[in-house]
Amino acid sequence: MAERECLLEIVRTEIHLHPDLTEEDLWKLLHQAAFGCDHLLLDPEAFVRDLRAEWDRLAVGPERSDEPLLQVIDPARRTARLHLRPCRSAGIPLEAVSSFLVSQPMKCGSKDRFEHLLSLVEALRRDGAIDLLPSVSPAREGLRALIGHHGPRYGAVSYRVINDLTERRTAVWVEETLSGR
Repeated sequence: MAERECLLEIVRTEIHLHPDLTEEDLWKLLHQAAFGCDHLLLDPEAFVRDLRAEWDRLAVGPERSDEPLLQVIDPARRTARLHLRPCRSAGIPLEAVSSFLVSQPMKCGSKDRFEHLLSLVEALRRDGAIDLLPSVSPAREGLRALIGHHGPRYGAVSYRVINDLTERRTAVWVEETLSGR
């Protein structure tokens, strides 16, 4: 599948999961696709502590039936969001999730890749392929602002980013841990 069509599928999935997403929420998705979660991995202890606190807060009970375990967010099919609620419901131990995520290799993304993804989304919007947002160009003014939390209209979300699904150790973990769930 061509990169543009793959990104269109990714954006449509994101809109389906979060119909009230804002421009900033879409920027965050593109930022994560380009840069992964490197900024969070710089402090492994805080990463694990925050993950454990979020895991403990996850409500046990009815879930969204459409919340995927793994949501690919990069048209290169390398970067993904690992949704915590389905992980917990599937019986995947927190320790397995946290030890894998905190030890994953850095993505070492680039501003050029982020700019390219922004340009693709702008082209999709201009061509009428997505009916969302007047423009995503203001994101170019400050990448650091994109790293924050989703806006309040985005809805409940609980995930962590997997930097590279094609990295050998990551691919093995995904296959062994998530396969068939």
